Order: sequence, then C-alpha cells, then structure tokens
Amino acid sequence: MNHSQARESLPAYALGGLEAVELEQLEDHLRSCSACYQLAQEEVEVAAILSSVIAEVEPPVRLRRRIEDTVAQESKPLET
Repeated sequence: MNHSQARESLPAYALGGLEAVELEQLEDHLRSCSACYQLAQEEVEVAAILSSVIAEVEPPVRLRRRIEDTVAQESKPLET
C-alpha cells in the first residue's frame, strides 16, 4: 500500500470498516510511516469522540410506520 492509498483508507480504518486484507496492508504501512501513523491516531481519536457524543435517535412512531408501509407496498408482487 502506498502513501496515498493509506491516507485514503484512514477514515474507514478509524471506523473499523476495512476488510482484513486492506487492514493488514494499512497496518504494515503504518508501522513504517510515522506521518500516516500520526494521522491514523488522530482519525481514531476523532471517531471515538464523535461516537460518544452522537446519540442514536429513534424515528418518530408515525415516520417508522410510514416507512414500514412503503416497504411493504413495494415488496408486494406486481399484478399482471
């Protein structure tokens, strides 16, 4: 993995969204590149802060029902 690819992968890395092969390649790069390692640490820190302050929000009951009704309608077989 080159420097540019590593930097592109950092947000997904911070969120735990890399596939095993890409994760291994990125970690290999981070062991040899102190600049990317520092950026990775910052990305992980920001992701942790954001996940701690962003609350999960349940949709209002009416909205949830409308979505469920729409999905149910769209999943019905078409009449021929």
